[in-house]
Amino acid sequence: MTNTPNLNLTYVEAAQSQKHVGVNEGFRLLDTVVQASVIDKDLSANPASPANGDTYIVASCGSGLWAGQDDKLAAFNDGAWQFYGPKPGWLSHVVDEDAV
Repeated sequence: MTNTPNLNLTYVEAAQSQKHVGVNEGFRLLDTVVQASVIDKDLSANPASPANGDTYIVASCGSGLWAGQDDKLAAFNDGAWQFYGPKPGWLSHVVDEDAV
């Protein structure tokens, strides 16, 4: 399979089975990083009861479910954490600081 160069989205291949899996994964990524808004950028451990779609920037020394994910976007989707390494130039609104 081939992927897009910037966001690493999976292209839908001819005769690919379960096309919806790759497409839905791409939608989750786009929903997280396009016009990104994070709740907090100073937490090093995941919150106890996140809501679907909650997104954070993992602070240094990530622990628990966030161990090894420092400085990445952590998005809670469909009951699990997904992590996205930022690219140069990405901006995010930090809600608890009302800052970019």
